[in-house]
Amino acid sequence: MAISYGEPQNRVVHFQRKFLKFDIETIKIEKKGDETKIHYIYLCKKLEGADDISNKFFNQCLKELDSSETFKNDLINQFSDKKKLHTLAEAMKKKP
Repeated sequence: MAISYGEPQNRVVHFQRKFLKFDIETIKIEKKGDETKIHYIYLCKKLEGADDISNKFFNQCLKELDSSETFKNDLINQFSDKKKLHTLAEAMKKKP
């Protein structure tokens, strides 16, 4: 789930990259009495085969992320070990 001011035409593309496989539902929330205060909720449900696709394109995914060296280095340090990433994903599945 992601919550953003960003409109679907600017945000959904990030959930549709080739290394992801989601069913995406977008919910628009407007503040009562102020149509300029809009948030969007993006509900992403992982589809069958998503893990295989993620593993296949893992290294390419890292290359396509933010060009900021600090951001890239942090991600690579945290997630370059696929086994560690898989363990993290499994732990997330078990959370209530």
